[in-house]
Amino acid sequence: MTKKIAIVGCGKIFSKHYEAIKIQEKKNKLKLVAICEKDKNLLNKINLKKINKYNNLTSLLKNERLDLISILTPSGFHYQDAIRCLGKVKSIIIEKPVTLKLSHAKNLLKESKKKNSKIYVVLQNRFNDPIIELKKAIENNLFGKLFLATVRLRWSRGINYYAQSKWRGTYELDGGVVANQSSHFIDLFQWLFGMPDKVFARIKQMQKLKKEVEDTALALFEYNQKKKLGFIEATNAIRPNNLEGSISIIGEKGTVIVGGISGEKLIKWTLKKNKKVKQLLNLKFKRKNGHIKFYDYIIKNLNTKNNLLNLEEGIKSLNLVNSIYKASTVNKPIYIKNVKDTFLGSKKKSK
Repeated sequence: MTKKIAIVGCGKIFSKHYEAIKIQEKKNKLKLVAICEKDKNLLNKINLKKINKYNNLTSLLKNERLDLISILTPSGFHYQDAIRCLGKVKSIIIEKPVTLKLSHAKNLLKESKKKNSKIYVVLQNRFNDPIIELKKAIENNLFGKLFLATVRLRWSRGINYYAQSKWRGTYELDGGVVANQSSHFIDLFQWLFGMPDKVFARIKQMQKLKKEVEDTALALFEYNQKKKLGFIEATNAIRPNNLEGSISIIGEKGTVIVGGISGEKLIKWTLKKNKKVKQLLNLKFKRKNGHIKFYDYIIKNLNTKNNLLNLEEGIKSLNLVNSIYKASTVNKPIYIKNVKDTFLGSKKKSK
Protein backbone atom coordinates (compact mmCIF):
# COMPACT_ATOMS: atom_id res chain seq x y z
CA MET A 1 0.00 0.00 0.00
CA THR A 2 1.35 3.41 -1.01
CA LYS A 3 2.34 5.57 1.96
CA LYS A 4 1.65 9.31 2.07
CA ILE A 5 4.60 11.54 2.89
CA ALA A 6 5.13 15.29 3.36
CA ILE A 7 8.31 17.37 3.44
CA VAL A 8 8.84 20.22 5.92
CA GLY A 9 11.59 22.60 4.84
CA CYS A 10 12.46 23.26 1.19
CA GLY A 11 16.03 24.47 1.43
CA LYS A 12 19.24 23.14 -0.09
CA ILE A 13 18.76 19.48 0.92
CA PHE A 14 15.16 19.37 -0.40
CA SER A 15 16.16 18.27 -3.92
CA LYS A 16 17.96 15.13 -2.68
CA HIS A 17 14.96 14.02 -0.65
CA TYR A 18 12.59 14.83 -3.51
CA GLU A 19 14.67 12.78 -5.97
CA ALA A 20 14.70 9.79 -3.59
CA ILE A 21 10.95 10.04 -2.92
CA LYS A 22 10.18 10.21 -6.67
CA ILE A 23 11.99 6.90 -7.14
CA GLN A 24 9.80 5.37 -4.43
CA GLU A 25 6.73 6.85 -6.13
CA LYS A 26 7.57 4.96 -9.31
CA LYS A 27 7.56 1.77 -7.23
CA ASN A 28 4.17 2.75 -5.73
CA LYS A 29 5.75 2.79 -2.27
CA LEU A 30 5.47 6.51 -1.47
CA LYS A 31 3.33 9.46 -2.55
CA LEU A 32 4.45 13.02 -1.86
CA VAL A 33 1.21 14.82 -0.98
CA ALA A 34 2.41 18.06 0.61
CA ILE A 35 5.35 20.37 1.27
CA CYS A 36 5.76 23.06 3.92
CA GLU A 37 8.05 26.09 3.89
CA LYS A 38 7.87 29.35 5.90
CA ASP A 39 9.65 31.32 3.17
CA LYS A 40 6.86 32.12 0.71
CA ASN A 41 9.26 33.13 -2.05
CA LEU A 42 11.09 29.83 -1.78
CA LEU A 43 7.82 27.91 -1.65
CA ASN A 44 6.50 29.65 -4.78
CA LYS A 45 9.64 28.73 -6.72
CA ILE A 46 8.89 25.03 -6.28
CA ASN A 47 6.76 24.06 -9.25
CA LEU A 48 5.14 20.77 -8.33
CA LYS A 49 1.71 19.70 -9.55
CA LYS A 50 -0.93 17.95 -7.44
CA ILE A 51 1.00 18.66 -4.23
CA ASN A 52 -0.45 20.82 -1.47
CA LYS A 53 1.68 23.70 -0.23
CA TYR A 54 1.71 25.08 3.32
CA ASN A 55 3.39 28.00 5.07
CA ASN A 56 3.18 26.46 8.53
CA LEU A 57 3.40 23.02 10.06
CA THR A 58 0.22 23.41 12.10
CA SER A 59 -1.93 23.73 8.98
CA LEU A 60 -0.19 20.81 7.30
CA LEU A 61 -0.76 18.47 10.25
CA LYS A 62 -4.37 19.59 10.54
CA ASN A 63 -5.27 19.04 6.89
CA GLU A 64 -3.17 16.04 5.83
CA ARG A 65 -3.35 12.40 6.90
CA LEU A 66 0.25 11.24 6.68
CA ASP A 67 2.16 8.01 7.11
CA LEU A 68 5.57 9.73 7.08
CA ILE A 69 6.96 13.21 7.35
CA SER A 70 10.49 14.42 6.53
CA ILE A 71 11.80 17.34 8.60
CA LEU A 72 14.43 19.27 6.64
CA THR A 73 14.25 22.60 8.44
CA PRO A 74 17.34 24.32 9.96
CA SER A 75 18.88 22.14 12.68
CA GLY A 76 17.82 24.50 15.44
CA PHE A 77 14.17 23.93 14.51
CA HIS A 78 14.29 20.12 14.35
CA TYR A 79 13.23 19.62 17.94
CA GLN A 80 10.17 21.85 17.95
CA ASP A 81 9.04 20.55 14.56
CA ALA A 82 9.45 16.90 15.57
CA ILE A 83 7.67 17.38 18.90
CA ARG A 84 4.64 18.77 17.06
CA CYS A 85 4.55 15.72 14.78
CA LEU A 86 4.67 13.12 17.57
CA GLY A 87 1.46 11.14 17.82
CA LYS A 88 0.16 12.69 14.60
CA VAL A 89 2.53 10.97 12.19
CA LYS A 90 3.65 7.41 12.83
CA SER A 91 7.08 7.68 11.15
CA ILE A 92 9.20 10.82 11.36
CA ILE A 93 12.37 11.40 9.33
CA ILE A 94 14.79 14.06 10.66
CA GLU A 95 17.83 15.39 8.82
CA LYS A 96 21.17 15.48 10.61
CA PRO A 97 21.94 16.49 13.27
CA VAL A 98 18.72 15.28 14.87
CA THR A 99 18.75 18.30 17.22
CA LEU A 100 21.42 20.70 18.43
CA LYS A 101 20.86 20.29 22.17
CA LEU A 102 21.40 16.91 23.82
CA SER A 103 18.56 17.56 26.25
CA HIS A 104 16.19 18.11 23.32
CA ALA A 105 17.20 14.82 21.67
CA LYS A 106 16.77 12.88 24.90
CA ASN A 107 13.36 14.40 25.55
CA LEU A 108 12.34 13.69 21.97
CA LEU A 109 13.30 10.04 22.50
CA LYS A 110 11.22 9.89 25.68
CA GLU A 111 8.16 11.51 24.10
CA SER A 112 8.37 9.47 20.88
CA LYS A 113 8.08 6.27 22.91
CA LYS A 114 5.09 7.64 24.80
CA LYS A 115 3.28 8.61 21.61
CA ASN A 116 4.38 5.59 19.58
CA SER A 117 6.04 7.55 16.78
CA LYS A 118 9.04 5.99 15.06
CA ILE A 119 11.97 8.33 14.35
CA TYR A 120 14.58 7.87 11.62
CA VAL A 121 17.69 10.06 11.54
CA VAL A 122 19.16 10.73 8.09
CA LEU A 123 22.50 8.90 8.30
CA GLN A 124 22.68 7.95 4.64
CA ASN A 125 26.46 7.52 4.47
CA ARG A 126 26.09 4.26 6.40
CA PHE A 127 24.74 2.82 3.15
CA ASN A 128 27.80 3.68 1.06
CA ASP A 129 29.09 0.39 -0.36
CA PRO A 130 32.66 0.79 1.02
CA ILE A 131 31.27 1.63 4.48
CA ILE A 132 29.08 -1.49 4.42
CA GLU A 133 32.09 -3.68 3.61
CA LEU A 134 34.21 -1.93 6.25
CA LYS A 135 31.53 -2.51 8.88
CA LYS A 136 31.40 -6.22 7.97
CA ALA A 137 35.20 -6.48 8.24
CA ILE A 138 35.13 -4.99 11.73
CA GLU A 139 32.26 -7.24 12.85
CA ASN A 140 34.09 -10.31 11.48
CA ASN A 141 37.27 -9.30 13.35
CA LEU A 142 39.38 -9.12 10.18
CA PHE A 143 41.42 -6.27 11.67
CA GLY A 144 42.26 -8.12 14.86
CA LYS A 145 42.80 -5.43 17.46
CA LEU A 146 41.73 -1.96 16.31
CA PHE A 147 43.86 0.88 17.60
CA LEU A 148 43.39 3.99 15.43
CA ALA A 149 40.61 5.69 13.46
CA THR A 150 41.06 8.96 11.60
CA VAL A 151 38.49 11.22 9.93
CA ARG A 152 39.53 13.89 7.42
CA LEU A 153 36.85 16.29 6.24
CA ARG A 154 38.23 18.90 3.85
CA TRP A 155 35.32 20.75 2.27
CA SER A 156 34.67 24.25 0.97
CA ARG A 157 31.99 26.51 2.42
CA GLY A 158 32.63 30.20 1.81
CA ILE A 159 30.86 33.51 2.29
CA ASN A 160 28.38 32.80 -0.52
CA TYR A 161 27.27 29.59 1.21
CA TYR A 162 26.64 31.36 4.52
CA ALA A 163 24.88 34.24 2.79
CA GLN A 164 22.15 31.92 1.45
CA SER A 165 20.17 32.20 4.70
CA LYS A 166 20.44 34.24 7.91
CA TRP A 167 20.38 31.10 10.08
CA ARG A 168 23.47 29.63 8.45
CA GLY A 169 26.62 30.01 10.50
CA THR A 170 24.84 30.64 13.80
CA TYR A 171 25.21 28.50 16.89
CA GLU A 172 21.53 28.98 17.59
CA LEU A 173 20.24 27.24 14.45
CA ASP A 174 23.18 25.70 12.61
CA GLY A 175 26.58 25.21 14.21
CA GLY A 176 29.87 25.26 12.37
CA VAL A 177 31.89 22.60 10.61
CA VAL A 178 31.57 20.24 13.60
CA ALA A 179 27.78 20.25 13.96
CA ASN A 180 26.96 20.71 10.29
CA GLN A 181 29.35 19.34 7.69
CA SER A 182 31.14 16.85 9.99
CA SER A 183 28.11 15.23 11.60
CA HIS A 184 27.86 12.36 9.11
CA PHE A 185 31.54 11.49 9.51
CA ILE A 186 31.30 11.78 13.29
CA ASP A 187 28.46 9.25 13.07
CA LEU A 188 30.58 6.89 10.95
CA PHE A 189 33.48 7.33 13.38
CA GLN A 190 31.46 6.09 16.38
CA TRP A 191 29.46 3.52 14.39
CA LEU A 192 32.61 1.81 13.12
CA PHE A 193 35.05 2.45 15.96
CA GLY A 194 32.80 2.73 19.01
CA MET A 195 32.07 5.51 21.51
CA PRO A 196 35.23 6.98 23.07
CA ASP A 197 35.68 7.98 26.72
CA LYS A 198 37.58 11.27 26.53
CA VAL A 199 38.20 14.07 24.04
CA PHE A 200 40.60 17.00 23.68
CA ALA A 201 39.58 19.52 21.03
CA ARG A 202 40.18 22.90 19.44
CA ILE A 203 37.95 24.90 17.10
CA LYS A 204 38.86 28.06 15.16
CA GLN A 205 37.55 30.28 12.39
CA MET A 206 40.41 30.47 9.91
CA GLN A 207 38.63 32.31 7.09
CA LYS A 208 36.73 35.58 7.54
CA LEU A 209 33.15 34.37 7.24
CA LYS A 210 31.26 37.27 8.87
CA LYS A 211 29.63 34.53 10.96
CA GLU A 212 30.17 33.37 14.53
CA VAL A 213 30.85 29.67 13.91
CA GLU A 214 34.10 27.76 13.48
CA ASP A 215 35.30 26.55 10.09
CA THR A 216 38.15 24.33 11.38
CA ALA A 217 38.31 21.77 14.19
CA LEU A 218 40.69 19.15 15.57
CA ALA A 219 39.60 16.49 18.07
CA LEU A 220 41.63 13.73 19.71
CA PHE A 221 39.66 10.84 21.27
CA GLU A 222 40.84 8.31 23.82
CA TYR A 223 39.37 4.92 24.73
CA ASN A 224 40.33 4.01 28.28
CA GLN A 225 39.77 0.26 28.39
CA LYS A 226 40.48 -0.77 24.80
CA LYS A 227 43.61 1.37 24.39
CA LYS A 228 42.45 2.96 21.15
CA LEU A 229 42.87 6.47 19.78
CA GLY A 230 40.76 8.43 17.33
CA PHE A 231 41.36 11.69 15.52
CA ILE A 232 39.06 14.02 13.60
CA GLU A 233 40.38 16.80 11.38
CA ALA A 234 37.55 18.89 9.95
CA THR A 235 37.56 22.09 7.92
CA ASN A 236 35.27 23.77 5.44
CA ALA A 237 37.92 26.42 4.75
CA ILE A 238 39.36 24.54 1.74
CA ARG A 239 39.51 26.73 -1.35
CA PRO A 240 38.31 26.69 -4.03
CA ASN A 241 36.46 23.32 -3.97
CA ASN A 242 35.80 20.28 -1.77
CA LEU A 243 38.88 18.09 -1.48
CA GLU A 244 37.96 14.97 0.50
CA GLY A 245 35.78 13.28 3.06
CA SER A 246 37.52 10.17 4.34
CA ILE A 247 37.83 7.74 7.22
CA SER A 248 40.74 5.39 7.96
CA ILE A 249 40.59 2.36 10.24
CA ILE A 250 43.87 0.77 11.34
CA GLY A 251 44.27 -2.54 13.15
CA GLU A 252 46.98 -5.06 13.92
CA LYS A 253 46.16 -7.07 10.78
CA GLY A 254 45.58 -4.31 8.25
CA THR A 255 44.25 -0.94 7.16
CA VAL A 256 41.21 0.32 5.27
CA ILE A 257 40.79 3.83 3.88
CA VAL A 258 37.46 5.04 2.53
CA GLY A 259 37.56 8.40 0.77
CA GLY A 260 36.06 10.44 -2.04
CA ILE A 261 34.01 13.47 -1.02
CA SER A 262 31.45 11.76 1.22
CA GLY A 263 33.02 8.39 1.93
CA GLU A 264 31.85 6.72 -1.31
CA LYS A 265 35.18 5.44 -2.67
CA LEU A 266 37.32 2.58 -1.42
CA ILE A 267 40.90 3.86 -1.49
CA LYS A 268 42.90 1.19 0.36
CA TRP A 269 42.15 -2.32 1.65
CA THR A 270 45.05 -4.44 2.97
CA LEU A 271 42.82 -7.10 4.56
CA LYS A 272 41.59 -10.27 2.89
CA LYS A 273 39.53 -9.21 -0.14
CA ASN A 274 36.16 -10.66 -1.10
CA LYS A 275 34.58 -10.26 -4.54
CA LYS A 276 32.70 -7.09 -3.60
CA VAL A 277 35.82 -5.43 -2.18
CA LYS A 278 37.78 -6.20 -5.38
CA GLN A 279 35.01 -4.62 -7.44
CA LEU A 280 34.95 -1.50 -5.27
CA LEU A 281 38.72 -1.04 -5.50
CA ASN A 282 38.49 -1.05 -9.31
CA LEU A 283 35.33 1.07 -9.49
CA LYS A 284 35.61 4.56 -10.95
CA PHE A 285 34.61 7.20 -8.44
CA LYS A 286 31.12 8.54 -9.07
CA ARG A 287 29.09 10.57 -6.59
CA LYS A 288 25.55 9.37 -5.93
CA ASN A 289 22.54 10.58 -4.00
CA GLY A 290 22.86 8.61 -0.75
CA HIS A 291 19.30 9.51 0.22
CA ILE A 292 18.03 7.00 -2.35
CA LYS A 293 19.37 4.07 -0.32
CA PHE A 294 18.17 5.78 2.84
CA TYR A 295 14.56 5.80 1.64
CA ASP A 296 14.92 2.24 0.37
CA TYR A 297 15.81 1.21 3.90
CA ILE A 298 12.93 3.18 5.42
CA ILE A 299 10.34 1.60 3.13
CA LYS A 300 11.63 -1.94 3.73
CA ASN A 301 11.60 -1.52 7.51
CA LEU A 302 8.50 0.59 8.18
CA ASN A 303 6.60 -2.38 9.55
CA THR A 304 9.51 -4.12 11.28
CA LYS A 305 11.40 -3.52 14.51
CA ASN A 306 14.60 -2.92 12.55
CA ASN A 307 15.85 0.65 12.78
CA LEU A 308 19.53 1.10 12.04
CA LEU A 309 18.84 4.84 11.94
CA ASN A 310 17.01 5.24 15.24
CA LEU A 311 17.12 8.24 17.54
CA GLU A 312 19.50 6.49 19.93
CA GLU A 313 22.04 6.35 17.09
CA GLY A 314 21.51 10.02 16.34
CA ILE A 315 22.10 10.87 20.00
CA LYS A 316 25.49 9.12 19.97
CA SER A 317 26.94 11.35 17.27
CA LEU A 318 25.24 14.42 18.79
CA ASN A 319 26.97 13.58 22.07
CA LEU A 320 30.34 13.61 20.29
CA VAL A 321 29.51 16.89 18.53
CA ASN A 322 28.67 18.58 21.83
CA SER A 323 31.74 17.00 23.44
CA ILE A 324 34.02 18.54 20.82
CA TYR A 325 32.50 21.96 21.40
CA LYS A 326 32.72 21.62 25.18
CA ALA A 327 36.32 20.39 25.09
CA SER A 328 37.28 23.34 22.88
CA THR A 329 36.54 25.69 25.80
CA VAL A 330 39.02 24.09 28.24
CA ASN A 331 42.71 23.16 28.22
CA LYS A 332 42.37 19.51 29.15
CA PRO A 333 40.63 16.33 27.98
CA ILE A 334 37.04 15.93 29.16
CA TYR A 335 34.93 12.84 29.82
CA ILE A 336 32.27 12.51 27.13
CA LYS A 337 29.73 10.85 29.42
CA ASN A 338 29.62 14.01 31.56
CA VAL A 339 28.84 16.40 28.69
CA LYS A 340 25.39 17.97 28.58
CA ASP A 341 24.12 20.92 26.53
CA THR A 342 26.73 23.31 25.13
CA PHE A 343 26.32 26.63 23.32
CA LEU A 344 24.70 24.82 20.39
CA GLY A 345 21.09 25.91 20.10
CA SER A 346 21.84 29.07 22.07
CA LYS A 347 21.90 32.66 20.80
CA LYS A 348 25.15 33.43 22.63
CA LYS A 349 28.29 31.33 22.53
CA SER A 350 29.48 30.36 26.01
CA LYS A 351 32.97 31.25 27.13
